[in-house]
Amino acid sequence: MLRTWCCIVTGLAAALMASGCAGLSASLDDSEVALFAGRLATDVRVSETTDRPLTVADAVATARAQNYSVRVRELEVSLAEAKATAAAGALLPRLFVDNEATSRDSQPASRSSSSNAYASSSESSGTIRGATVTWSPLDLGLSYLRARQGVDRLHQQREELLRVKARIGEEVRQAFWRCAALDELESRLERLEPRITRALALSEQAGRDGSVDPMLAISLQRDLLTLQREVGQLRASLAPARGQLAHLLGSPMGIVDRRQRSDLVPPAAGGSGADVELALRRRPEIRQAMYDLRISADEVDAAVLDALPTAAFSVSHKTDSNRYLRHADWTAGSASIGVSITNLLRLVASLDAAEKQRYVHRQAAVATAAAIAMQVRVAYAQVEMGQRLLIDAGHLAKNQRRLRAQVAAAVTAGKAHTHMLVREDLASLLADVRHLMAFAERDNAIAAYGAARGDDIAEWRTERLAQ
Repeated sequence: MLRTWCCIVTGLAAALMASGCAGLSASLDDSEVALFAGRLATDVRVSETTDRPLTVADAVATARAQNYSVRVRELEVSLAEAKATAAAGALLPRLFVDNEATSRDSQPASRSSSSNAYASSSESSGTIRGATVTWSPLDLGLSYLRARQGVDRLHQQREELLRVKARIGEEVRQAFWRCAALDELESRLERLEPRITRALALSEQAGRDGSVDPMLAISLQRDLLTLQREVGQLRASLAPARGQLAHLLGSPMGIVDRRQRSDLVPPAAGGSGADVELALRRRPEIRQAMYDLRISADEVDAAVLDALPTAAFSVSHKTDSNRYLRHADWTAGSASIGVSITNLLRLVASLDAAEKQRYVHRQAAVATAAAIAMQVRVAYAQVEMGQRLLIDAGHLAKNQRRLRAQVAAAVTAGKAHTHMLVREDLASLLADVRHLMAFAERDNAIAAYGAARGDDIAEWRTERLAQ
């Protein structure tokens, strides 16, 4: 019977708790979501498009200043600063001020065993005011360690902000030059497309009326259609670049200035080996790993302090409004010492966990260093490959321009058909755009090599220290 009642009571309690939890917070309705989404859309559209042509340097600077990912990291740095400041406040002694008011509906009275007469030593209502200062050396030590860990986490957030800015710069450069190639392709293709359509129609007509060898006409049409397909494929691969660049900039994208080329200088030959050590000194990932080692080292000290005997000292001053008291103001002091047997028993396990955490962070630092070394070497190889591809693309574009000039002379002399010149114009367009893309890839590779070495990060850190 008792078991039955226990089951009933338990079931009712569970039902009440479930219904209570359901009523604590209602799910979001469509109107709330629509209102919040509208505010987000307004925040996204805060920036306006500029009419001034955007250089690659301007694009990188703009993205690092107002990219949404950068803004979030900056706010996280501000949050870490606030948390570090709040943690530092725990180093101060604890000061507690209280004001206690009492009241009862009858006069308090008492008597002694030797007399039947009642006497009162307290009023029916009164106020006790006081202030107490408490200080514990152990709490001070633990608070100091936690505050220091908070400052180290703040340093980690700052390093993460530098890392994000460097990554944004690489992505902006890549998207910028793809936009430049797309603009170059579309501006020249817009003037060339009517001629392509006309050349295809004329070559087909010439093949039908016999003025041109039908095999030659079909061959020319095939060449034009093949080049046209290659242009379409290239255009489709470059089409997302404008949206990507606008997203990275955190604002609508203006006109890109494709005439002003980057002034990045390729690294010296054989420089990757020497630059690995330089990258390990500059990259924020290494500093973040070092802060992790600091935090885990402080965790070892915290585990030891947590198991030590605690001592607490307090001084308080009280004021009582009771007029029956002989001394209504008094100062009291106390001292206590104690030890947590549980923390003492857990000390070995806590130290073992803290040491293993340090070992994990150490191995993570080694893995990060290996990844950075690989990034430097791969980036250097990409620069070398990009340089060779740029030279090849330049030679091809130059050769194509010479061939186009020869065909133009032949058309002027009446020795070639005009649609052959259209074919060479289309081929020249492809060669020039590919040359621009090869330059962009080489420029991106140089920028990636500088980012792998931590060049910009070193400059930013120097500027911040100077401030």
